[in-house]
Amino acid sequence: MRKALFLLSVISLLLVMAVGVQIYASRKAEESLKKILSGLGVRSFSYEDVSYSLLTGRTEVEDLVIEGKEGRSRIRKLVISKATDRDLEIHLLGVRGENEDFRKMEKDLRELGYEKAELNLHFSASLFEEGTLLVRELSLRLPGAFTLSLSLKLSGVDRRLVEDFFYEEVEPSELAKRLGRVYLREVAVRVKDEGLLERIVRKEAEKKGVTPEEVREEMIKDIEKSLGKGPLTEGLAELVRKGGVLILEGKPSGNLPLDEFILYTFIGFEGGDFSLLFKELN
Repeated sequence: MRKALFLLSVISLLLVMAVGVQIYASRKAEESLKKILSGLGVRSFSYEDVSYSLLTGRTEVEDLVIEGKEGRSRIRKLVISKATDRDLEIHLLGVRGENEDFRKMEKDLRELGYEKAELNLHFSASLFEEGTLLVRELSLRLPGAFTLSLSLKLSGVDRRLVEDFFYEEVEPSELAKRLGRVYLREVAVRVKDEGLLERIVRKEAEKKGVTPEEVREEMIKDIEKSLGKGPLTEGLAELVRKGGVLILEGKPSGNLPLDEFILYTFIGFEGGDFSLLFKELN
């Protein structure tokens, strides 16, 4: 009888501990989710389910809905693999927007034969003691269509700047002043065609009654007209002709402030002249 009572007590204790661990894990998951979304400027959101693994520190959120100024966005699954003072890694799977721009993109993709217009996003970064911020990957992917990814290496970044940028209300002028002391060390942009270009070329060729090669050459002429001559134009022309992957890499020889890099990038896209940017990035 005593053995049975002892066994029953142990089982009861284990059940209580399991419930306690589950409650703690759920709270931990919700805290992690709120902190990340708050840092990204999200104030209104809801979700179907959230779970946290004590073993791996991984948070998974199912059916996340975010309310923003541009409308509502739905994320089929959000995975926070790392969320510490030094490391952050997030996967967003099955992202869809409920606004006119996204609906137009869905319509265009359906005309090209894509059944779904769900995007996948990935962000992975680490902050090191000496003030180096390494953004390993910031990527956007439409499966079967394309992948766009960016990696950066910055110096002059401290924990306070990261906290102010993500978690605190800071005056824009003060934040801009502090960002002016952040320097770009390395940058790489990767464009991977996974079949989108071929579908666009085929559709245009059928519509105009010309060959796919003629469509590609016309696209290249449009690129040259918009961007002028240069490495970017040459790389995009090769991508249009052959598909595959285009990689642009830059490493400034001197100190290039982050705000100047952003300015030169905007100038390039607005005026079609990337010469200043390419000169600074070697």
